[in-house]
Amino acid sequence: MRGQLTTYRDLIEYGLDYLGVDSSAEGLRAVRNAVQTAYREYTNSHNWNYFYQRGRFNTVGQYVTGTIQYTHTGGAVERMVTLTGGTWPSWAQFGTLVVGVVKYSVSALVNSTTLQLSENSNPGADLAAGTSYILYQDIYPLPADFRRGDEFILVGQAWRLSQVHPRDWLSMQRLSQGPATPRSYSIAGDPRYFGELACLFFPAPDQQYTVDFLYVRRPRPLTTELYSTGSVSIQAGSYGVTGAGTNWTQQHVGCAVRVSSDGVNLPTRIAGSNPALDERIILAVNTSTSATVDNPWAETLSSVKHTLSDPADLEEGAMMTGLLREVEKQLRIVRRMKTLPDEKAEYEAAMFRAWEADARYLQTRSAGESQPYRPRLAYMPRGPDIS
Repeated sequence: MRGQLTTYRDLIEYGLDYLGVDSSAEGLRAVRNAVQTAYREYTNSHNWNYFYQRGRFNTVGQYVTGTIQYTHTGGAVERMVTLTGGTWPSWAQFGTLVVGVVKYSVSALVNSTTLQLSENSNPGADLAAGTSYILYQDIYPLPADFRRGDEFILVGQAWRLSQVHPRDWLSMQRLSQGPATPRSYSIAGDPRYFGELACLFFPAPDQQYTVDFLYVRRPRPLTTELYSTGSVSIQAGSYGVTGAGTNWTQQHVGCAVRVSSDGVNLPTRIAGSNPALDERIILAVNTSTSATVDNPWAETLSSVKHTLSDPADLEEGAMMTGLLREVEKQLRIVRRMKTLPDEKAEYEAAMFRAWEADARYLQTRSAGESQPYRPRLAYMPRGPDIS
């Protein structure tokens, strides 16, 4: 059975208690700002084991079927590439078109035989029908929750790709010819999706490859603070929850649902006035009054109060106390409060304890690679930045 969850609403209430204020609009605004900043800063402060996750790419091979004609202006669309003797693959909208030794970025896949090139990357003049070309994809979007990555490996070849700076990738990509087996990669902003990161391979893949990688993900965002409209009924052993007067949406998928023991009082955190009788994570919202949870209910209850709130996406055992100290720190910053000596010491101690608890190695530490399977000292937790 999982331990007690800490929700967005719990952190808000903790902040209000810390400041000693009620839930006025001004007080809530200050606490929300502090909680959101603390959540971001704390989860970014360390490569927490909890956030490591495996990812995978399936690349595509080069496409060279048929010939092309380029019409710079006056066609069905501006900067139009027309294919004869083939049909563009679905990934062509993410591709790079090579004519001779020059590379051009595709802006859009107009239809099965028409591409549009980027306004800033095109031949600038018409190209005659019958022109040979190569189309490949060397930029692949990373997962939306990607923060930093490691260990990009070609599956089946035991080939570890080396990471290079984006400027080095661009230099190699512009000067070198032809798709081939990738040897290196870089990470940069995705040119197609605002605010997202992409993996840039060099050389561009000449065929389909499977690339496995390890990455540190971002935590689930805190968006739903509190939803408590209507009542719910649950049945012991069931994964379902049925609402009455509720209006659940897809935004509530992933929220923690807490149930009260009665139909009058809202369930609270364990330190609140009415601790929840039970809580689960919503895996799916089927309708506005029906949802599926991650574990079967232990009790049967009818028409009781409930709350929905996003859970803090972290490991409670190692990380929670440190997050609370970070919330306090950010509240002091927001409210321009002076940090007392004891508070600074408590913050530093909580960070040390959290990072130590997150060190999952039991073997003897070493400063180098002198012994096999022994973790390097560099992998162990560092001290907090107290400057």
